[in-house]
Amino acid sequence: QRASDSVLHPDPTRNSNARYPLEGHRAAWAVHPSAASSDALSTAFMMMEQVKIEALCRENPEITAFVVKHDESLIKIGV
Repeated sequence: QRASDSVLHPDPTRNSNARYPLEGHRAAWAVHPSAASSDALSTAFMMMEQVKIEALCRENPEITAFVVKHDESLIKIGV
């Protein structure tokens, strides 16, 4: 995986200008009536654990998630 394909975050314990890749899913999409919410949720789902995505979708039935795991399997979470 190339660094340009990664979600990056600042690490305050290191050089403040540097960015380090985070581990997450290969891809994630959210379906929601609001486009802005779909965009924000898709970004969040990239880093959230599957159990937390499942809980969020269970508590908010208007949200559906599609997540591509590192083994390239696609899972649907929600309605």
